[in-house]
Amino acid sequence: MTLAMNNLSVLVVDDDKDQADALTRTLLLHGLNPRSAYSAKDAGMALRDGFRPAAVVMDLNLPRTDGYAVARELCASLPTRPFLVALTGHSDLDCRSLREGFDHHYVKPADPAALAAVLRAEAVRRYAAPA
Repeated sequence: MTLAMNNLSVLVVDDDKDQADALTRTLLLHGLNPRSAYSAKDAGMALRDGFRPAAVVMDLNLPRTDGYAVARELCASLPTRPFLVALTGHSDLDCRSLREGFDHHYVKPADPAALAAVLRAEAVRRYAAPA
């Protein structure tokens, strides 16, 4: 099971560097393979550098764009659609997040352990050997 967890690469996109880095450290402690990006440009650079996230935790309020647009761009750039988790300070966007294709929606401050649990469950779903 640990090997499967380490294979789940997660891109954390949040313009609040402290929050992005804290979440990235937490996900690493939970056996995932996270990387932080602090803008839409940073997220695109991560993909150009060869990082292929199986999951994306996306802040919806980014400078000069929104997380929905960035998620669409990332999905279009990847060979396989990533598992999408919205992270925002706006509780009223949960329905829009689901309409936009996000798999989960969390309101800040989100419980990092709960986020990690959802991502671990996705790792199991993706990488567990069929019974």
